[in-house]
Amino acid sequence: MIFSKRKTIGVFMAKQFRPFDEAFFKALDRESRRLDYDIVVFLTAGDYQKRSDYDIQEKNILEFAPLNTLDGIIAVPSSYVKEFRDQVYEMLRERVKCPLVVVREETDQFNCVYTDNDTAVRKLIRHLIEDHGLKKICYQAGDFFSKEVNIRIDAYK
Repeated sequence: MIFSKRKTIGVFMAKQFRPFDEAFFKALDRESRRLDYDIVVFLTAGDYQKRSDYDIQEKNILEFAPLNTLDGIIAVPSSYVKEFRDQVYEMLRERVKCPLVVVREETDQFNCVYTDNDTAVRKLIRHLIEDHGLKKICYQAGDFFSKEVNIRIDAYK
């Protein structure tokens, strides 16, 4: 696949078992078929807070990924815990020479595709209040180190 004549896009993300993953991979499948591209996914699933042999070795995915054979990269750094996310950004800065897009996170370092979290959450809360008459709305935010999470919390408040 990586050595075929078709262009190959590498995807870097951690598996989170969220609705995003399903929508993301369906869109990748649809567009890669339409454009006749191959997709290679470098998916990690370990617990980066632990120090087991498995988790330590899984971090090495960034070291052995054949970046020089990829025609493009899509990265989802927000899917990683903070410790590993920093390693992903470092790897991207130092080793990637092909076009790269970061998904779900705004950064000045790379081209990005992300959601306007403020507008999205405001519309959601407004809909729940105005269309459904809700007065008490609980909100589960996510990891507080994430800039996006804090934007969503502020919009919710």
